[in-house]
Amino acid sequence: MDFKPLDINQYPRPGLQVTEDNVYWKNLTFPCAFKEFGGVDFIDFSAELAAVTCSAKVQLYNTAESKLQSTFSRFKRTAYGGVFRKDGNLLVAGSEDGFLRLFDVQGNRMLRVFKGHKAATHRCNFTPSGVNIVSFSDDKTAAFWDIPTETKLRSFEGHKDYIRAGAVTSQDFFISGSYDHTVKLWDARTGGTVSTVDHGAPVESVIMFPQEEFLYRLVAQV
Repeated sequence: MDFKPLDINQYPRPGLQVTEDNVYWKNLTFPCAFKEFGGVDFIDFSAELAAVTCSAKVQLYNTAESKLQSTFSRFKRTAYGGVFRKDGNLLVAGSEDGFLRLFDVQGNRMLRVFKGHKAATHRCNFTPSGVNIVSFSDDKTAAFWDIPTETKLRSFEGHKDYIRAGAVTSQDFFISGSYDHTVKLWDARTGGTVSTVDHGAPVESVIMFPQEEFLYRLVAQV
């Protein structure tokens, strides 16, 4: 049987249409990658600085210059949840030993150690005034701290399992999320619970909108 080759018509490929989006994405540089040798627990930003909490340290990266600027390593065990104060001058982080450590960002030194929790403290944050810290611990309590005197002003009890999430809504109110499936709104002035929501699963993270009217909850089914 004889075969006759077919003539295949060749057509030019259509050119890529140049749009503003194409130009924008083409001008972006390749992202920088920094290798850490332990799991990254938390990342927080202040202007051009990124605080990366991993292993037993908090690394400060300068995102504008794409380099490691400084390291806070005064932790004896795993560090958790390092966050900046809103002015970027201070940073606080929890740890597996339950202590909170406060650092001077510019001076690269530790200023305070807050002791009082009996288990790991995974999350903490500054109040809007900048002179207090709220912490959330595996000892099932939250705590309200005074920075100048390095003392615990109040302890908040009511959760029945680890507290792994928290958000400060104002100087007088904050929110905690626990593995007991509940999210609680607390009054820092009285130490009491304003409201409790049962989410039906362990709560891993909470985010408060700036208007303080909406709350996102991130949960994990176990």
